[in-house]
Amino acid sequence: MEQPVIFIWTHDAFRVGEDGPTHQPVEQEAQIRLLEKLHTHSGRNGFLALRPADSDETTACWQLALENSHGPSGLILSRQNIPSLPAKAGSTRFADAQQASKGAYIVQEAKGGQPDIVLVGNGSEVATLLEGAELLREKKKLKVRVVSA
Repeated sequence: MEQPVIFIWTHDAFRVGEDGPTHQPVEQEAQIRLLEKLHTHSGRNGFLALRPADSDETTACWQLALENSHGPSGLILSRQNIPSLPAKAGSTRFADAQQASKGAYIVQEAKGGQPDIVLVGNGSEVATLLEGAELLREKKKLKVRVVSA
């Protein structure tokens, strides 16, 4: 239909466990993501699914949804308190979050050269990946890159 409708979904992650198993929409997110692969009669993607990692990415994703005049968009948000991701040196977090328009971007570069491992996630899991990256650096001495996709 190519209507510029914006849908908003919340309670996106399995970490919202206090609400019980009926409030863990893991399958629904996968189905929403599949809508991006459907094409309209004019050949465009049928849906724009956005799952921001923090409040700055949420602002950037709102902008993308508002600018999407070719079809529906959906913001998949978390209910949990998510910390703001760290800003890159010489930048602001908001400027970094604008890179969400690329589809994916490096949130934290590997320290000390080429990464041994790249952790990729989206939404509320990116903050968890940053914690995991720190553990991998400390415990396994790995060079870790974290990407928000």
